[in-house]
Amino acid sequence: MSFKFDLRVNSFQQIISYLPYNFSSELQIKNKKILKSLHNNKSSIEVSLSQIASIQGHKEPIYSLLIISEYILTGSADCSIIVRKRIGVNKQDKQDKQIIHTFNDHKGTVYCMLKLDEFDEANKNIFASGSGDETIKIFDLKQKKCINTLKGHNDFIIKIFNIKNMENSLHNSSNSSDSNKSLILSSSADKTLKLWSIQGEMLKNYNYGEEIFSIAHLNLSNSSSKNLSNNLFAIGDHEYKINIFDLDKNKSLIQLEEHDLWVNNIIFDEYIMGYPALFSGGADNKIIIWNLNTFLKESILEGHDEPVYGLLCLKFKGLKLLISGSEDGVINVWNLEISSCIYSYENNEEVVLSIMVNQKYTPYNNEKTDIKELDNDFNKEIGKEICGETYTNVYIEEELELIFGTGNKDLLVLNMI
Repeated sequence: MSFKFDLRVNSFQQIISYLPYNFSSELQIKNKKILKSLHNNKSSIEVSLSQIASIQGHKEPIYSLLIISEYILTGSADCSIIVRKRIGVNKQDKQDKQIIHTFNDHKGTVYCMLKLDEFDEANKNIFASGSGDETIKIFDLKQKKCINTLKGHNDFIIKIFNIKNMENSLHNSSNSSDSNKSLILSSSADKTLKLWSIQGEMLKNYNYGEEIFSIAHLNLSNSSSKNLSNNLFAIGDHEYKINIFDLDKNKSLIQLEEHDLWVNNIIFDEYIMGYPALFSGGADNKIIIWNLNTFLKESILEGHDEPVYGLLCLKFKGLKLLISGSEDGVINVWNLEISSCIYSYENNEEVVLSIMVNQKYTPYNNEKTDIKELDNDFNKEIGKEICGETYTNVYIEEELELIFGTGNKDLLVLNMI
């Protein structure tokens, strides 16, 4: 198969450490055996994927996915963004597959999309998209129109982020009054990152200096490295390295070197491994897990035969899982506690470019399922909507719906049980 894309784009030991200090050695050993037995039972839990739907609409591969309220948005190499009603496991109405609206404002591939309501509820119907036409566009989903275009990059947009608390970066800038507002950070193949206001004003330019292939925003607030900035990014560049880049200082701090080719995708997760972790998928077919407390490699997951693009972490049936999609057309499910692939889904050799979880609906009134569990790893009650890219602080015990953007132009919907 040949498919080319313009995309540069323990737990056991930790549990033991929580046992009371004054336990006798014999009791410690017994508890270790019990805990090890529980760990082994977890590794034997079965997980499988089955197809719910393959939804057509785009004329070219789907690079980006976004969920806003009851809508799912798909961005494609055909330059369009298609809006549909969200598909639910318990809903088989044909209306779910119908197109509600199509945005045709971009003139290039839509590589990324972003909700802009993370820090401001007033933006709940507002989203941004980055494209191969070198622009970022701001859309009002309710009004079904583009309300702003951000111009300044000289090559295609790789990824965009919604951030704030930029006091250090903007301290000496004439725009320092914007430092605590909701802002957009864009990364581009033109070797720069740019900071924008939601209104479209460019606030600052960061010259990274190397060609950017992939990027992830790091939240190391709970890391043992307390002196690190909250505005750190992991950037995969053309030299096959991942640089930890400090936006406040506008410089690279640390280099992570293990990949043999460029890094196609990087995701960050603060919880799932028991330490802040980075997952990188490369053109060398490898997935590498990095511990951001030590900035060292923890393990390498090998099982794909072609470059890895899509990555997603989640907890399901008590398991810590990583879902990966590749140019080989295979979707792998990895058990992170044993660093092993426990299920593979063959997608007819069509590359998987993007992955997202779709929040399920109840079968009767279309209200979102209320998922509220006790996260024992962190001893806190949580209740978070499951839609987007990070779900590891929510446990799902029954079934889960996943959506995939693919190279055959279709939106693939799978059920995990």
